[in-house]
Amino acid sequence: MTRTTGIAALLLPVLIAACAVPKKSAEPLIEKDVSRTIILADGTTCVEPAGIAATRLGPGAVRLKELLESDAKAEDVLTKAGELKLTPEEAEAVYFDACRAFYGAEIKKEVFENDRAIYIGLRQQFVAQGVKDWQEKKEGIADAGKLCLVSLPDTDPDHRSFTRVIPIDATVNDCAQLAAKNGSGEILLGCTKGHWQNTWAKRPIAVNARTRNLSVKGTALAPDPDCGWN
Repeated sequence: MTRTTGIAALLLPVLIAACAVPKKSAEPLIEKDVSRTIILADGTTCVEPAGIAATRLGPGAVRLKELLESDAKAEDVLTKAGELKLTPEEAEAVYFDACRAFYGAEIKKEVFENDRAIYIGLRQQFVAQGVKDWQEKKEGIADAGKLCLVSLPDTDPDHRSFTRVIPIDATVNDCAQLAAKNGSGEILLGCTKGHWQNTWAKRPIAVNARTRNLSVKGTALAPDPDCGWN
């Protein structure tokens, strides 16, 4: 074997091994945190909404995120909320991103609490608008929906217990916040088939301004039959 032939023989396995090394993939990197459900230390559960990638790019979501990043206070953002032309889905997407950022220690607790206060306030605005739309709708009484009964002492003629037909996508937390906003500490969940053909839960729920993450599915706190209370 000549020297040249010997060197070639030695180099051949190296060349083969080099060719076998895969090239660096050109595929986009996957996010390190792909959690779809996040549970915070205080028990808060944040669930990623469907279609978040597109929703977070919506005009309302972009503007809301800009306001949050500007350190705007909750009351200021809620005052301007009407100008944002924000959809519930956009608010949900922005809130989930804030929740995941807090979970990943990207933002401080006080920042997240401000974001959460804004989100809860926005939810109340959406619920209030849904109630208003139902009240103003001709023959709205015929519509099926969820019932939120807010319990009050009934000692004040102008401040008595009341029931509202709230949007079908409203949550137990939305009903709880409506109660807390009106000085109540108790709610009762119901469903209506329309024309006040109602079913009610067997038991009321004690609530306060900090109530969150309530789940009543499959319990005596939900009506039977249930119209979709979480």
